[in-house]
Amino acid sequence: DEIGGNFAYALAAFIEDLKMMEGKVYVAIVSEFGRTPSINQGKGRDHWTDAFDMVIISNDDNEFNGGKVIGQTDDNGRIVGNANNAAYVGETLLDLL
Repeated sequence: DEIGGNFAYALAAFIEDLKMMEGKVYVAIVSEFGRTPSINQGKGRDHWTDAFDMVIISNDDNEFNGGKVIGQTDDNGRIVGNANNAAYVGETLLDLL
């Protein structure tokens, strides 16, 4: 969609700029909740705390290996397998700093 596509293009450009920055830079894009997998009666999506997306970016390839998907949901958006606590994200970023 247009919003997602625009964000993807902007994020890709930002990542390229980030690679040229001096010093270690870490960026976390995190929401407080996801959205339900199904459309509600108002033709929208409700809050969904079971799963959500996040992106963590760094210009330091030596300490921060990217390209990982952590966690998994089924077709109904419910957690499958091992769940990860979102608090670990903050702990990981603080550890890196």
